[in-house]
Amino acid sequence: MSLLKSLERKAETSDEKLWYWIRCLYPSLTKILVREHRFCERKFRFDFAFINEKIAIECDGGTHLIKTKSGKLVTGRHSSDKDYEKRNIAAINGWKMLAFTSKQIKNDPKGCVDTIKEMYEKWKK
Repeated sequence: MSLLKSLERKAETSDEKLWYWIRCLYPSLTKILVREHRFCERKFRFDFAFINEKIAIECDGGTHLIKTKSGKLVTGRHSSDKDYEKRNIAAINGWKMLAFTSKQIKNDPKGCVDTIKEMYEKWKK
């Protein structure tokens, strides 16, 4: 467990934190859950995916703020037209989507991971 605690401290982004909690709570899922899965002729990627079940998991929010030249903070990922295009193309192609904010992952990591497990159990092949 000390290795996992070390990984938790090193996790900087929302998806790294979520991966840490998945490894802690349901390590068997890590054998079938793919990180950084590319789809649609590699044009887009999901943070995580159960490929056979076509379940995509996205980690949205706060850890991806970008400072503009004027000093204003704006969201960098998961807020652009490209991101909505990605989600729409995924839905058209039969992907089921789960999305979690960085706040959800920080405040209720077990709830996020339980939702992922519940979705997988419902659709597993």
